[in-house]
Amino acid sequence: MTKLLDDVTVTSLKPALRSIVDRGFDVREGCYFLAALLPTATNVTKSSFQDCTGYECFVNSLHIEDYDDNNLLSQAMLNCTEN
Repeated sequence: MTKLLDDVTVTSLKPALRSIVDRGFDVREGCYFLAALLPTATNVTKSSFQDCTGYECFVNSLHIEDYDDNNLLSQAMLNCTEN
């Protein structure tokens, strides 16, 4: 892990990820969601899952490599710390 962290080039968060972070969170049915991703969850409800964790994971699924192929770890770290 130390080797991975040593090789991280800290960059700024990609604009598309920044827009997700900037929209913040919404709480619905006691579950926390990235507000930017909620509009894509049109065919699913909390009753489709055993608990909030499953529902949150399904709706909040985000693949950093879809936004940046070169700085995955840096972008993932920034996404977590700036959220």
